[in-house]
Amino acid sequence: MSSRRLRAEAPTPGQKFALEVTRVCDTGEWIVYVISDRYYGLFTHYTKQGSRACQGVDCRFCKAVEKVWKGYAAVELLHKEAKCWVPTVLELTEHAELDVRGVWKRGQMWGFTQRVPEGKKHPAVTGQLLPPRKDPVVPAEFDIRPVLKNFYRLIELPPTVPNPLPPRVVVEARFIETPGSKAEQSPAESIGAQILAQRLNRALETPREAKNGVANGH
Repeated sequence: MSSRRLRAEAPTPGQKFALEVTRVCDTGEWIVYVISDRYYGLFTHYTKQGSRACQGVDCRFCKAVEKVWKGYAAVELLHKEAKCWVPTVLELTEHAELDVRGVWKRGQMWGFTQRVPEGKKHPAVTGQLLPPRKDPVVPAEFDIRPVLKNFYRLIELPPTVPNPLPPRVVVEARFIETPGSKAEQSPAESIGAQILAQRLNRALETPREAKNGVANGH
């Protein structure tokens, strides 16, 4: 079941349906409720016949097709129109896994969206941790292995593997403080800030004065 189809088909009370894989697509934010503490990971190859699981050293696709990591977890997906939570197997991309790495935990709520950068074939999926759900009861975890065996046409699943991408390096901007930006400043700090501000103003005014000088023939 594609994510588009899952969104289109509103479940009805008492309806039974087969558990399937959901891929986040570019149709707004996908809100999920995490049921499993861990996610399963494997390497895949994208072929003309669709995604195929990498078979390791004996894999016939490795020489010709790039290897891509994907993760899978048991979640409930919010169906806004039907106002219900739908059990499904969420597919995590390499990019999305970097957002949940070290944070993912049973009972959390996450919002996933697919960005569509210009000129990129495979838009990145990003995840954001949301405030916890009001309902404190977390449903029992369901087994995703049979679903993945059918999805990849495997008799047995290979051992789980971690995402090979390194963690993100998180930084923040360092802003220049202006006089009066601090609630309390020592006299030395205040004088220093004023001198810095004067120098910055002179640096900004110099090009303007030089331009005016050229215009006036000086």
